[in-house]
Amino acid sequence: MIPPQLKGEDLGQGPFTAFMTREVWEFNAACLTSLYPQRQVHELTADGWYLAIEVIPTEGPPSLPVEICQ
Repeated sequence: MIPPQLKGEDLGQGPFTAFMTREVWEFNAACLTSLYPQRQVHELTADGWYLAIEVIPTEGPPSLPVEICQ
């Protein structure tokens, strides 16, 4: 599970799946999307509250944190 204070953290290159609530995703979505543009968001429950953020690395150099994550 990902804590709410994640903002700005780089979770590595992947592959990995991060589990979090929608609230945590909404707080961190801009940063995680910039770090992991190839990510997929999967709803785990019918109400969409619990999510799995799947990251599969792409070919090429690793992504670098951008200003929005700081």
